[in-house]
Amino acid sequence: MFIIWIWHRRNVSTTSDLNAVRIVIPYWFGWPPLAFVVFWNLVNIQSGYWTWLDISNGIVGPRSWTKLHLSEIFVVLGFCVLLWLAAGREVVTINPANLRIRREIFGIGWSKHYILTDVRNIRAGSYLDPRARGKWNPDHVRAGLYFDYRGKIQSFGKEIVIQDALGIENAIRQTFQNIVLDRTPAEESGGRSSFP
Repeated sequence: MFIIWIWHRRNVSTTSDLNAVRIVIPYWFGWPPLAFVVFWNLVNIQSGYWTWLDISNGIVGPRSWTKLHLSEIFVVLGFCVLLWLAAGREVVTINPANLRIRREIFGIGWSKHYILTDVRNIRAGSYLDPRARGKWNPDHVRAGLYFDYRGKIQSFGKEIVIQDALGIENAIRQTFQNIVLDRTPAEESGGRSSFP
């Protein structure tokens, strides 16, 4: 019996208490990039295998070793992207001192820290996915969260749906009301989206 696992965006999770908010946003770039990366890996594995067979049989051209090493590098790069799609996530932690945005795979990653007193107007913003090519469809609307920090707009949670973005905004508002943009009731219900 075969078990088929359908790869899709996992749910955004938000936990909060009186002093902190923690948001976990799993990465997912969609089926076309995933299919491209799988195809990319298969082509590079096959190319490397054929080159290795040629070298093993004594057919060594002036660029045989270069081709073999390039295919190895491209396969490693492709597997890293697949790993990012499968296990990559963005973890946002807000506490009374700072806002931390961490991008990681299996706990390994990098972080950016923002002093919370300088963070202003956290807001959900939406935009039409460039792949929509001007056609309107609710599935083509993407969202992210934006905030002002020392005169520049910063962001996190790109490529999520507007409902998740508004849910994250409301979770932050419940604990840290002074750093979230005030909205009208129509905007809070998703009737009109804001832009960064």
